[in-house]
Amino acid sequence: MQQVFEAQLRSMIGEGDCFVLMAVSGGVDSMVMASLFRASPYQKIAIAHVNFGLRGDDSDADEALVQHWAHKAAIPFYVQRFDTLVYSKEHKVSVEMAARELRYQWFEELRQPTGADYIAVAHNANDHAETVLLNLTRGTGIRGLCGIPGKRDAIIRPMLCFERAHIMEYAQKLGTPYREDASNALYDFARNRIRHAVLPELRKINPQIIKQLCQDSRYLREAYAVLEKALERKRSEWCRQDGEALYFEIEKIAADAYPAFHLFELLRPYGFCSGQMKQIIDMLHALPGHKVLSDTHILYKDRGVLALFPQEQESTLPSLHISLFEGKTYHLHKSPNVAALDVDKLQFPLTLRRWNQGYRFTPFGMHGSKKVSDFLTDIRLPLWEKERQLVVCSGNDIVWVAGRRIDEQYKVTEVTERVAEVVVTNHPSKPLSSQTE
Repeated sequence: MQQVFEAQLRSMIGEGDCFVLMAVSGGVDSMVMASLFRASPYQKIAIAHVNFGLRGDDSDADEALVQHWAHKAAIPFYVQRFDTLVYSKEHKVSVEMAARELRYQWFEELRQPTGADYIAVAHNANDHAETVLLNLTRGTGIRGLCGIPGKRDAIIRPMLCFERAHIMEYAQKLGTPYREDASNALYDFARNRIRHAVLPELRKINPQIIKQLCQDSRYLREAYAVLEKALERKRSEWCRQDGEALYFEIEKIAADAYPAFHLFELLRPYGFCSGQMKQIIDMLHALPGHKVLSDTHILYKDRGVLALFPQEQESTLPSLHISLFEGKTYHLHKSPNVAALDVDKLQFPLTLRRWNQGYRFTPFGMHGSKKVSDFLTDIRLPLWEKERQLVVCSGNDIVWVAGRRIDEQYKVTEVTERVAEVVVTNHPSKPLSSQTE
């Protein structure tokens, strides 16, 4: 096992003088990995342990075991403790995802100041096979069936070539200390159900199912490397980037022989799953106004394009900047992102908010009020810009549809004594018109 392990390391990081941080949880996989590193020529190593605080005294016992082993082996030891449940609630992610995010964020934060070249994680062949099956149930496409990469950026996984049974046998033979995580036996998590229910049934069909899934995923990874080059060409043909927006030309998508496949692979990095593809393909032939959401992005249908945008959070709304000037000396700006308003007609503080269906204002140069929704429709604003449109309010009055048009009643005139110059910074909408029109 030692020779195979060292061969794996050489294929991943070469034979240079590398500094490797070992992610050691206290479980059998990571403890055996630490033992193999200790006996290898790669002696510039340290241990990083995360205490997620999820299992009370058991979590603390894991930490104590790893720390004791590191001290006995004279290996530098780093530990970080997290309140994973609080993070999970605050970020609205599962406990599993919270633990993963916290873990890898801290590893990278630790790697840079310590000068480590790599972070070694102890995923094994069983983990790889379970991931392939789990991704198959989630509809992640070909990329998901590639499983766990042996190396990605600074992360290396030198234990992927060993099955769990082999690792257990090795630990018992050498007397390597480790702790069992009782939660691994529970059926609360999808991965555990695959481990304890699905894989045993598959072994009845093929006793070498772990090896087979790992082998197939390697072939798929090579195939996907070829596919990625083709996808990049397809992206350049179909798409154009404009700031934070990505536009897909519907005419080119519809003319493609395999639109669902290519579109899914291009949209997958933005959180869309294969189960949404029928809805997205149907949207190609639907009237403008339809949209499909992932956890992080929105895909809109408009005239001739599908437009992809990140979902906005309220915390990312732009801010207002207001400067005051004497009316007699002020010169009007031509920029649509700047509004000039009569100070004496305003009620401070001015507020910035999203528009609602009932909002009305009197567009500059017009008589009589108009619904904001009708105004935005009249200037043929795309759906995605309409939904993201902001308005500046003085009390209950709209004084500026930001980036589009001010209210006639608040315009600067020859008798204006003081001018408020209002600027919306980081405005998410593309300006189409100004208050001087």
